[in-house]
Amino acid sequence: MALTAGTLWTVTAELLPAGLLLDIGSDTGVAAGTVGYLVTAWGLAIAILSLPLARLTRRVDRRTVLVAALAGTGSATVLTALAPTYPLLVVARTLAAAGHGLFWALVVVAAGSLVEERYVARAVAVVVAGPTIASVVVIPAATALGDAAGWRVAFALVGLMTVVTGLLLGPLLPRMTPVPVPRGRRDPSAVATVRVAALGGVLLVAHFMAFTFVAPILTGPGALPRSLVSVVLLVFGGAGVVGLVGAPALVRRHPSWALPITGMLLALALLAVGLAGGSRPAELVAVVAWGIAIGALPVVFQTRLLALASPAFRPTAGAVMVVALNLGVAAGAAAGGVLDGRAGAGPLPFVGAALAAAAVLGLVTLDRSDRAVGPPHERASGEPARATA
Repeated sequence: MALTAGTLWTVTAELLPAGLLLDIGSDTGVAAGTVGYLVTAWGLAIAILSLPLARLTRRVDRRTVLVAALAGTGSATVLTALAPTYPLLVVARTLAAAGHGLFWALVVVAAGSLVEERYVARAVAVVVAGPTIASVVVIPAATALGDAAGWRVAFALVGLMTVVTGLLLGPLLPRMTPVPVPRGRRDPSAVATVRVAALGGVLLVAHFMAFTFVAPILTGPGALPRSLVSVVLLVFGGAGVVGLVGAPALVRRHPSWALPITGMLLALALLAVGLAGGSRPAELVAVVAWGIAIGALPVVFQTRLLALASPAFRPTAGAVMVVALNLGVAAGAAAGGVLDGRAGAGPLPFVGAALAAAAVLGLVTLDRSDRAVGPPHERASGEPARATA
């Protein structure tokens, strides 16, 4: 639960500027669009810094790294609240993002190492529930606080809560000494892990390509009125919770196939959204399926990477996952924007469905290849590998 609190507060720190753009802009004298680059800078910093930081700290006790990463993110968020100018805001946000990326590179690995192997997927589901809680409850509450008391108060409080959570992790977590990493030799599980991470990133591109423009997609000619978009998004969020809760059972029953199954559900849901047209019942069913798929995806994706990576490679695999997630989000939104500008929002679900189906095909092909010769880290050691660190 303390790890879950860490994911909750780091994601709150990441997304908080979105709700307070106007206040930050008026206080620092920059346009709201320019303030929006704070979120962009955060994503780019994570994508660039997560992997080098994970490799730099791979021989350090993971408990120490997790505590330091949360303390760093929280302290930098407090500095954001104190920054007098926009350039200093960008610097503070970049420092906070570096800690965020390092924390997320290790948090799933740490959660898996705390429980028996059969409970790994459930532990991952609990930890990644933090962002869901943040989006539904904490970020709206922090935004309301910022509107009432000023954006600096909201950022300072979120930063302090992040630091406190980091300090709590120290006595709660056991020592987690990393597995020694052989020098001068590539980890045998690296290639398979990176390939699956890349294909998982393609699934995220497919999702965010459509989800970024979900309002114009749902309100196209003959489709839903704008007044119902918020209701449909609420249904989407509820379906996501169902997917999150059900994902551990799927992983337990189909450990190798859980990710392709989830990806295929995403592809079919996006295709159904595109084909639903003016049929409200069909649109609603498609959105529910979409929400279930995207709710389950973080759990099955991250659990699959843990299972593929050798114990020594798991921290690096966590960083690769963080990079894939952030690049998937950024690339999906950017590609969706280009397509929307040229052909409108209508084709986006179809293109997303095609991308998701292609990723599933790649995952199935990789799985068959691994089954033919055995998992990569088992081939190297001759011993079965655990899914935990």
